[in-house]
Amino acid sequence: MAAKTWEIDFRKDAIRASIQKLGPDQRENPFATDESFCVPVGEKPIPFWTPGKISLICIVIGFVFLVAGAVIISFAENQNGPGQVLLTIVGVSCSLSGFLTFFIPAKGDRMIISRMIGERARDKVESFPRADILSAELGKPGIEGQKLSIDGDDHVLVFFDRERKRLLIEGIGARYQICSEDVTHLAEFEFMNYLGAEISCRIDDETELEFAIAKVSILFELLRQMPLLFFLRKRIKNKVLAMVTETLDMPETIKLKPEDFEEEE
Repeated sequence: MAAKTWEIDFRKDAIRASIQKLGPDQRENPFATDESFCVPVGEKPIPFWTPGKISLICIVIGFVFLVAGAVIISFAENQNGPGQVLLTIVGVSCSLSGFLTFFIPAKGDRMIISRMIGERARDKVESFPRADILSAELGKPGIEGQKLSIDGDDHVLVFFDRERKRLLIEGIGARYQICSEDVTHLAEFEFMNYLGAEISCRIDDETELEFAIAKVSILFELLRQMPLLFFLRKRIKNKVLAMVTETLDMPETIKLKPEDFEEEE
């Protein structure tokens, strides 16, 4: 569940360290620096309107259109002549509108997040090629205790600056910059139907920001629902991890388990 205040948010230590090392002028345009940081943009981590709530509304509207279409088509079967044709056309149109509405959150997530971020996003969208911009969700690292949430911790646009080996991340709740030289851990992230990267980044000598950044994979979810095709899951490309690894110019690290350090008897 996403935190309601910064005081209990998983980013609080990184935010405190970032504010301390960035001066007032730097906080106005933090991406002009070569520092890794995480700074908030509002008093609360999650605003009232979020992409999750918008997606839920789209799903409800989609079901309303589907039900309306089914009812109209059923009523049209009892009619004759031009009236039957007209009602059938209206019913089919409602059903198609319902199906299309379901795809708005998945296909229009970049536009929704960009609109919610506002001017901060528009300035960077004009400076980066479309292929170097990715919409995603940013949240707590690891999968233990993870729960699906309608809001999530943050919805972001990631701008991949390959020349300077850094990630510029504009979020609805916060702004982030991840520089390659500050990254201490990079690994694959997989939770439910989310695929992405798990990252640890130094903010200062005593503070690290640990987070996961991921996107929903519809194909991965379809294969997850079909256990017999489990062997195909590994063939699905983790686009987020690939772009992060390429931009930061560093290999994906392997998570070590405690037993890996135990000596063989």
